[in-house]
Amino acid sequence: MAALHLLRWFILLPALAPLVYYCLAIYSGLVYFRRLRKLAPPDRSFAPPVSILKPVRGLDHAAYENFASFCGLDYSDYEILFAVADPDDPIIPVIEKLQRNHPKQAIRLIVGVEQLGITLKTNSLVRLVQEANRFFGEHACCKNSRKSGLRSRLDHGYNEDAPRANWRVRIAGESSFG
Repeated sequence: MAALHLLRWFILLPALAPLVYYCLAIYSGLVYFRRLRKLAPPDRSFAPPVSILKPVRGLDHAAYENFASFCGLDYSDYEILFAVADPDDPIIPVIEKLQRNHPKQAIRLIVGVEQLGITLKTNSLVRLVQEANRFFGEHACCKNSRKSGLRSRLDHGYNEDAPRANWRVRIAGESSFG
């Protein structure tokens, strides 16, 4: 009888581990969001020109809507740079439509990239960085996703750049939501 009782506890304790994990995760989330609410709003006085770098390849669902979400950002001065390695890529007409529908937004399409690395994405990113540095400014935000399936928030630029206002050159990673 005592062995059966001991066996029951031996099985029950590991079974409680996920419950403990989920309780810790919920507690951590609550603490994080409570602290986030207490933070000061982002400093909107720091808004240098920024280039959003977007290497693209192929067409996917809602590509136009995802790209158009970058055209409505609440940021003062930015451009969107798209790089497509293949001149026959089906995404090119979508980006050209985006340029026509948003004439006030600085949108550039770079077609054909030099073979520098192993992957087309690496080659496209190198070309995008060269174009961003040459024409627009020293701040770049890389929207590097496998396809176009990321949409950007309206306050994206301020949330990304404000805490790092003393950086001279920076490249940001993913912070959008899909």
